[in-house]
Amino acid sequence: MAERMIVLKKVGFIGFGNMAEAIISGMISSGNYESEEIGAYDTDADKLNAGAEKLGFIAFDSNEKLVADCETVILAVKPIALQKALTPLRDVFCKANPLVISIAAGQSIERLKDLLGYDAKIVRVMPNINATALQAVSGYVSSENVTDDEEKTALKILTSFGTAVAVDEDKFSVYSAVAGCSPAYVYLFIDAIARVGVKYGLTKKDSLAIVTEAVISTISTDEKTDSEALDKVVLNAIDAAYNKDKGM
Repeated sequence: MAERMIVLKKVGFIGFGNMAEAIISGMISSGNYESEEIGAYDTDADKLNAGAEKLGFIAFDSNEKLVADCETVILAVKPIALQKALTPLRDVFCKANPLVISIAAGQSIERLKDLLGYDAKIVRVMPNINATALQAVSGYVSSENVTDDEEKTALKILTSFGTAVAVDEDKFSVYSAVAGCSPAYVYLFIDAIARVGVKYGLTKKDSLAIVTEAVISTISTDEKTDSEALDKVVLNAIDAAYNKDKGM
């Protein structure tokens, strides 16, 4: 990839996985950001450079340069890798003092400030997998030192790939369990019924289309049904996801 001049960017991503790629795609396709206003760094240089070629953002060659050059930094690494990624960056973060947006599951604002080593301006976010379709429902909460303009910046980013809902931090684990798990549960439900259609002669494509439309129509009518057994299954699954998030 040809070297490109790096200038001051509005938003930089530490980590370029599937969620970061989805968010960047939304930021650009929504018209909220130009590709040149976005930067990213990832230890997987091949994946990073391929993404930069595809979407047009700047591929930084280090996290240090990214933090120093960006007004907003999005932490898009897995929770298990967060400490390793942030510890060497404490000084540059403190000096630059960017708005920090974290999408790392289970990491509280207090924990993030501890990892960064100063009173950072943090917006904690929990997007769900629907970000890949630019239809995420993202819960967010801001630390007290985040200004109104900085929160507007965060919302500009979040609403470029879906909708955003303010959530008290003590409710974040339950939000993560409900919003994070529900897409998977709904898909499994649709797929299970669609496979019955395939069993009796429908193509998988047609069967999925029929069931999906039926589910959407049912949601639209807002009809209530009682199913104690299903309630128990869903509750147990949500409980497990909630406890996992709380334990991170």
